[in-house]
Amino acid sequence: MSLREFFFKSACVCGVLLGLAVFLGRVQQEMFSLRDIVTGIALAYNNLWLAFVFIRMGLERSLRWFMLLIFGGMFFRMLLHFSLMFVLIGPFEFQAVPLFSSFVISYFLFMAFEVHFIHRSAVLLEEK
Repeated sequence: MSLREFFFKSACVCGVLLGLAVFLGRVQQEMFSLRDIVTGIALAYNNLWLAFVFIRMGLERSLRWFMLLIFGGMFFRMLLHFSLMFVLIGPFEFQAVPLFSSFVISYFLFMAFEVHFIHRSAVLLEEK
């Protein structure tokens, strides 16, 4: 999958999630802060792009390096994003529930996209 295709598909998924967030924010204005939900989606989208970088680096190397980059990258990304969430919840006073729940929902949707990208890249590598 090319960078352009990856960007287009991930931007479409992110756009749908942001549209859902805006809709939810308009319907439940007093319950949820749109800022918190959009920030959770943005963190998950950032996580997807970091995954893309680690996967592309891993595909160019041996299987051992691929696994190291995938699992090490997963650990790094989780550490980074949970640290960012603690900073956002603490000093910046974001609401924890909308921020974390939107992050988790978006994270799992983007993870499905990430697995699809790995599978598609592996199939293309086998064909070569």
